[in-house]
Amino acid sequence: MKERIAQPTSKKKRLPLFLLVILPTIAAATWLIADRIQSEHTAANDPDPIAWETGLASAIEKANSEDQRVLVRVSADWCPPCNLMDIKVWPDDEVKAVLRENYIPVELDVDVPENGPILESFGIRGIPTLIVLDANGQELKRAHYLNRSQTIDFLETSES
Repeated sequence: MKERIAQPTSKKKRLPLFLLVILPTIAAATWLIADRIQSEHTAANDPDPIAWETGLASAIEKANSEDQRVLVRVSADWCPPCNLMDIKVWPDDEVKAVLRENYIPVELDVDVPENGPILESFGIRGIPTLIVLDANGQELKRAHYLNRSQTIDFLETSES
């Protein structure tokens, strides 16, 4: 007589699907929510936040009169890497010191319709994007997500 080999049940097939798809999705969603909450908490507790301008034309005019450069930060509230920079980079005292001494900081939100033509002219394809402009509004260099030390290097090597 032949022995019957037990066939896997559907429950056994579902377990790997749960582990491979659902569990990582839940973990990612939890991380994003926690990261956003921490971002809001950190930004609210920064005693000396960066004063991001929202108008590029006025920032270039100001940079020209003060012989500084412009740092354009392209971001959105829903962007996890942007939020991570809000937590880890922008509140840093050294980052703020380099930025305040040499730059007029501008934040352009991709969700603000008025920013669309400006973002299009820069060819923005992803966020976060950091763009250094000279005092006449000419692009000198750009980067995307940077950690604290990379941001300091990026800002300092843009000076001259």
